Amino acid sequence: MVGCMDADDGMWLSMLSYERFIRLDAQGNITHQIKVDGRATACTLDGEDGQTLFLVTNKVPSDESSFQAMANKRTKCTVSTAKVDIPRGAALP
Repeated sequence: MVGCMDADDGMWLSMLSYERFIRLDAQGNITHQIKVDGRATACTLDGEDGQTLFLVTNKVPSDESSFQAMANKRTKCTVSTAKVDIPRGAALP
């Protein structure tokens, strides 16, 4: 899973095998889901107001494993966006 934090200490996560991105609140409850066509690979919050969620998805042919498809250069990567209510948070080390 790859994700990013928002200003309310929520976490957006990519759910690779489930073809969706989810948001967890600070208690770990799922509050939002965005279904995508392909494997949810990565996400980040950015944009002028910090409320644009960038979503990276990958499609893999059904007759190949992910690694085979990558080696054969048969994956298709897409970057899309979704507007969210809670802006990006401040990253702390």
